Amino acid sequence: MATENTEESAPKQTHHWRALFQFLRFVWVENAASVRIRILLAVGLVGGTAALQTLAPLIFASAVDAFLQDQSLAVVAPTVLLLGYALVFSLARGFRELNYVVVIPLMNRVQVELRLKNVPSP
Repeated sequence: MATENTEESAPKQTHHWRALFQFLRFVWVENAASVRIRILLAVGLVGGTAALQTLAPLIFASAVDAFLQDQSLAVVAPTVLLLGYALVFSLARGFRELNYVVVIPLMNRVQVELRLKNVPSP
């Protein structure tokens, strides 16, 4: 016996895009160029952090392969790999911290606007 797909059994569709666009009205302000620059900078920092964390294993794998090709570098390889890992880790952490510096004022601004919108007028 085949089951029929009724509206009751189908999952309700949520409106994520509508919620996102409603949120963007508070963030992407027409007359505030500094806010737009902060948003673009925050997105860029998130992308840079993700790229560093994704590419780090690939970079280190190619470095290990290069060191294995030349046996004279076998003594230097562990030191270079550790320093490279520390550098990539520090850059990723620095991007994350810069992202906090950029995003926190935006979050505060959105919270204030939401509070002002929800306060009943006298």
